Amino acid sequence: MGVTPRGASAGCCPPVPHGRCRNCLHSSSRSGSLPAAGRSPPPGPIASCWAVSSCTMCRGFMGWLIGMAINIHSDHILRNLRKPGETGYKIPRGGMFEYVSGANFFGEILEWFGFALACCTIESLAFALCTLFILGSRAKQHHQWYLEKFEDYPKNRKIVIPFVY
Repeated sequence: MGVTPRGASAGCCPPVPHGRCRNCLHSSSRSGSLPAAGRSPPPGPIASCWAVSSCTMCRGFMGWLIGMAINIHSDHILRNLRKPGETGYKIPRGGMFEYVSGANFFGEILEWFGFALACCTIESLAFALCTLFILGSRAKQHHQWYLEKFEDYPKNRKIVIPFVY
């Protein structure tokens, strides 16, 4: 017995086994809580300075918020590349896609580094670095595919980090 994916009509997609749903729910709940699990102020004089820790948290929150906005906007651009009934591939344009091939990946990476800055934990930094390496490699594959598929693909676009990589 399984669960029909959300937004799918019965019969169009195979049901997802309950065990897989349970595992996904467990993984999703842990991925957000584990990076913040070690959240405690660092020892020493800087921990007693509320203004410094508050400023770091605000900067991290702003990084997360900007990353989320980039991610949502980039996903919107990708979802609307083709008009209803169109087929084939198109080059994404607009937003951060003017600077990088993996704009949606860049947004998510920025989100997790903002979260890591706000939390100031080794766990959250490790999660952000893993996200960078995993999504960075996916963005590189996408970038190479775009370069092979489209002769007119912008040569000045970077892979995932604007002006850098």
